[in-house]
Amino acid sequence: MMSQKSIAIVEDENLIAMEIQDRVERLGYSVPVVTGSGEEALEKMERVRPDLVLMDIMLEGKMDGIETAEQIRNLYDIPIVYLTAYSDEKTLSRAKLTDPYGYILKPLQERELHKTIEMAIYKYEMEKKLKQDKQWFSTTLKSIGDAVITADIEGKIKFMNPVAESLTCWNNRDALNMDIKKVFNIIDEKNPSFSDNPVETVLKESIVCNFSNSTILLKRNGSEIPVDVSAAPIKNDKGTNHGVVLVFRDTTEKILLDRIKDDFIHHVSHELRTPLTVIRESVAQINDGILGEVNEDQKHFLSICLKNADRLRRIVDEILDISKMEAGKVQLRKNKSNFPELVRSVLDAFKPVIDNKGLELRKNIPDRAMEVYVDRDRIIQVLNNLIGNALKFTEKGFIEVTIKDQPQTVSCAITDTGRGIAPDDLPNVFDKFQQFGNPVDPGDTGTGLGLPISKEIILLHKGDIFAESTPNQGSTFTFTLPKYDPSMVLHERIQKRISTSNVPFILFHVQINNLPEIQDIIGSQAVEESQKKMKNLVQNMDNQIEPLHFDSDNFTLLIENPSKEKVWLNRHLLRMIKESFISSAHDFELDFSFGTALYPNDEESIDRLLETCQKNMIHEKIERYKKRILLVDDEEQITDAVKTLLELFGYHNIDIAHSGETVFEKMENHIPELIILDMKMSGMSGYEIIGRLKENFETNDIPILIMSGYEVETGQFNEYISKKAILTVNKPVDAEVLHKMVYYLL
Repeated sequence: MMSQKSIAIVEDENLIAMEIQDRVERLGYSVPVVTGSGEEALEKMERVRPDLVLMDIMLEGKMDGIETAEQIRNLYDIPIVYLTAYSDEKTLSRAKLTDPYGYILKPLQERELHKTIEMAIYKYEMEKKLKQDKQWFSTTLKSIGDAVITADIEGKIKFMNPVAESLTCWNNRDALNMDIKKVFNIIDEKNPSFSDNPVETVLKESIVCNFSNSTILLKRNGSEIPVDVSAAPIKNDKGTNHGVVLVFRDTTEKILLDRIKDDFIHHVSHELRTPLTVIRESVAQINDGILGEVNEDQKHFLSICLKNADRLRRIVDEILDISKMEAGKVQLRKNKSNFPELVRSVLDAFKPVIDNKGLELRKNIPDRAMEVYVDRDRIIQVLNNLIGNALKFTEKGFIEVTIKDQPQTVSCAITDTGRGIAPDDLPNVFDKFQQFGNPVDPGDTGTGLGLPISKEIILLHKGDIFAESTPNQGSTFTFTLPKYDPSMVLHERIQKRISTSNVPFILFHVQINNLPEIQDIIGSQAVEESQKKMKNLVQNMDNQIEPLHFDSDNFTLLIENPSKEKVWLNRHLLRMIKESFISSAHDFELDFSFGTALYPNDEESIDRLLETCQKNMIHEKIERYKKRILLVDDEEQITDAVKTLLELFGYHNIDIAHSGETVFEKMENHIPELIILDMKMSGMSGYEIIGRLKENFETNDIPILIMSGYEVETGQFNEYISKKAILTVNKPVDAEVLHKMVYYLL
């Protein structure tokens, strides 16, 4: 049963006070205080602490109801409901400043009284709980060791804990309601020209984001610190995103310790290798009898020295290897490889050792090729580790290698009938310096680094590795690798470009849609020659254009620091593509689509950059048919005839001018994307039109197709055109030639 709520009544008219008390008690509340003065009310609040005060606004005496209510709220945090018969606007304005929980008009209605009291008590309790929760939450965030910033759906800061204040050099008061990107200003150390903020990603995609260990925070005072950053959406119980919380920490000390560790390992490894090499070679010469005869006992002990020298060298190499991997300093040299063939080559090397041990080697390897994109030497290292471990811990039975073709990956499982691994040890099997059980040959102990190195190599290839084992029955180690896809090469080359240069670039992707049809028309050999021509044109076009990927029906270019206008760039690239496939012997159009994406402006990740390229794909033919063509000739019959041909080709956005003056009048409203121009016109000639076009930066790059019944006098406009080819079609117009030239120029 709920406890009885207590109500204090402050009313200076006794009869009204008694009536209110009677009604309040009938409603089930207790009334511990009834007073007519503000001073007495304050005195009694100290002792009684009721749940609610019903306060007459117009109290007689030194303190009116508003002043009394304000002091009760400030001193004791007790909710107030005002009682009033009438009040002027000034009094009501003063009353509002005390944050009352309601007003009740006199004379009182019991139902209204009950409802107002209940709502006031409920509202106060909810606000109190909310304040407590907020205080608890705030205290928790202030107490944790990481920096925390929260922002609303618009990215405006709502909270910063002391650690965040310290790291950013912004205090909570100044940062409140500021754009979080101004306070939490970060760049990528590996690519300083590109800045991204996790808030945008989280709010846009409503996902948790962890940012790279190369993230640099630019503090308010201008200094910089490296940080680890995690960002997550703040959602309500319905899953609606209401904001974002950032958690970050200063990694300066961690980076320094990692650097000291790396330097130490590198130094120690280097210092150990030299004396180890000297010791081993000296012992080897003695063992081989180069320095004199050695008896069998001496040979036995010398061979032990050699074996342990080799083991120590392996330990040094593996420690150096795992350290480089953990520091992200291993560069994979990936190439397309036939995975079954790679595995067979490793098994061929192991077969004599397996046979000598009396074990059976079972191979479940498909004959067909399965292509993966891997660093061949590193995957061989993984296979050597896993098969070597199976051999080391298997006394009898078999070692089985199974390759499976899966939708997105290929898997390789190495199974043995050895001693197995205890269930408690299995979760730690890929930890460093872990050794489980004893090998069959007591002298064949490892370093405990083979499996962690194998795991790091597989993870670097974006694969997975896991172990299954049953004690005294054997173990199975399985790893997976992604299947080869041309996009892997593209992805890697873009990543390399981003990590080695800060210069912006454009990705330009082309997809040829009718390659089989073209092969049928001109033959496969001609298509290959066209593709070679295209690649050569690209490579010779500009030293800032890098071919990232060329396939039979698509290719991707990286255009570095694109200073020219995008329209200009697209036009010249499209013309280059068409030029590669234009054939004088065949009449066809290359049907292709193209898309672009700008880094870093369009997207921040490679996957999303490529997605943007695909999303922005434009069908060249559809786009070309929309382009505006200006047909210029002083003979109306010719313009009508050429316009009819163009419409048959699919072009319908055609404008006509019968004089040079009309050309420039029309250009005031619309600049065309191609001009078909007669050279010998009355009035302003074609030569003069070209000259004026070339003098204006807005029109100097419009492609022009000259149409003339006479030999074109190129010398007359050479002074306007610096080695730019202007194509010519002679009158009477040949439809096929016109078709090809318009197709090429647009």
